[in-house]
Amino acid sequence: KDPVKAKWFACTNPEDAACAAVLAMTDPTSSFCDLNRDQWQWTDPNKSIISSFELTCGRSFLAQIVNSAFFLGYLIGSGLFGSMADQQGRRKTLLAALVTGTVFTLMSAFSPNYWVYFVSRLLTGIGAAGQSLVTYLIATESIGPAWRGSAGVGTQLFFVLGEFLLVPLAYLLQPWRMMCISIVVIGAASCLLYPLIPESPRWLLAKGRTAEAVAIMERMAAVNGTRMPLEPLAEAVPVVAGGAAHMTLGSVLKDRHIRRRFIVLAYAWCILCMTYYGISIALNGLAGSIYILFLVAAAAEIPSNILAAYLIERIGRHNSLALGMLLGGVACLICSFCPAGILQAMFAGLGKFGCAGAFTIASIYTSELFPTLVRSAVLGAENEAARLGGIAAPFIVLLGTQLNSPSMPFLIFGATSVLAGLLIFTLPETLGAPMPDTLEDMDAIQSIFSTGAWKKGWKTTRGELFSTRAHGSTKNLQQLALTAISEESQAKMSFTGNSRSKEPGSSAVALSADSTAVGTAAGASTASVPVPGEEHTALLVAHC
Repeated sequence: KDPVKAKWFACTNPEDAACAAVLAMTDPTSSFCDLNRDQWQWTDPNKSIISSFELTCGRSFLAQIVNSAFFLGYLIGSGLFGSMADQQGRRKTLLAALVTGTVFTLMSAFSPNYWVYFVSRLLTGIGAAGQSLVTYLIATESIGPAWRGSAGVGTQLFFVLGEFLLVPLAYLLQPWRMMCISIVVIGAASCLLYPLIPESPRWLLAKGRTAEAVAIMERMAAVNGTRMPLEPLAEAVPVVAGGAAHMTLGSVLKDRHIRRRFIVLAYAWCILCMTYYGISIALNGLAGSIYILFLVAAAAEIPSNILAAYLIERIGRHNSLALGMLLGGVACLICSFCPAGILQAMFAGLGKFGCAGAFTIASIYTSELFPTLVRSAVLGAENEAARLGGIAAPFIVLLGTQLNSPSMPFLIFGATSVLAGLLIFTLPETLGAPMPDTLEDMDAIQSIFSTGAWKKGWKTTRGELFSTRAHGSTKNLQQLALTAISEESQAKMSFTGNSRSKEPGSSAVALSADSTAVGTAAGASTASVPVPGEEHTALLVAHC
């Protein structure tokens, strides 16, 4: 909260007419800097970092730079923890990220000056990036195709819960140092959940640690009241096919189609983050209570995520992602032309509604577009691109403030989001395709450029631009159909007990059902990974 606008200052001399006149204004921001520093004093300097570190007038820009420092840390952490998760495993990386975020948030609470606070926020951002990335990976890599979209959305709903929790914390613990300490307590409590969080079976399998993967899957099956299929997991999934064990992000990006997809997604992630967080930051410049405005914007994310979970299973991943970005962009454009007040706040909330749903889908969609052994690195790289947008967002808002145009940021957010939404339509659909483990598996994911549909006229191009199901090469789809038949037979032989699988009659779980078969693409049902019990719940709480 802006301490100047909130009038958390008083005149040093009660008889000072100039200071009294500024204090009497409804919004003293414009005239406050005309006063000399000795004409006023803070009534409670510990309420805000602005008052604690004197970030007013000529130093006001430093407040937004702190926000950019956090996103710079997020950028660094995305690459650092993304690589670490691929090499050391998801579970150990998550603990390292949780500890990093908690320790440096504590450092923020006791910062003696602005620059120590700046560094602590940057380092906190590094830890936050690892938490966000790895919790998502563990949640979705342990889930089969029937539930993967719901699991991805579930992690984001807990993110929204964290936003809701932030509002009462910020309101009740207005000395900002106390709010930091409360977040440290939550972070430390999350670390206690570590023993309940399993390693990703898919990562273990890709690394050739089959026995450990089987043990974890058997534990999940036991929690769900069923058992593993009779077919050994090691026989179902090739671990090093085509040299996959030595796959790197650089080697994958040598393929021009994969490289183009990576670049388009990088732009989309960048704009998503810029718009999503930019709206939250820009709300401070709108009329009304910052607590109410933030709460309204956060509340818009709940139906957005629920709608996203519904749409991605019906109209596809890339269509849903594009529509979310287009909705967010158009809402921001309208917001930029609305008069200040409740209507502008409503469209700002609608903009965040669209971006929130798109952000949720982006993680699911990106993870389904790239092979297992580079998936974490890709998500880390796309998150780095996103944080470039996060770094830019405070400066875009600051530009609007300096030009006395609160609507300008929304104009920029809107135009760039609309462009990103249109570009997403050129990417392939992944609904119904297996989560790829090798480059050969990528044949099941084709776009208008890899199939050459754009050369065949508008009708063919339009069909692929708005495709609602994954489609690949004939050879690949034939292999998928044969695998699906095999999986269906296996399901009939191995099903026992009451499974929580989404499709009745499916077997309790083989990771192979996700990585080598897609019954929906081939016109047959498949086995699916069961929804984990206490492990998945613990992971969601940690994400919150």
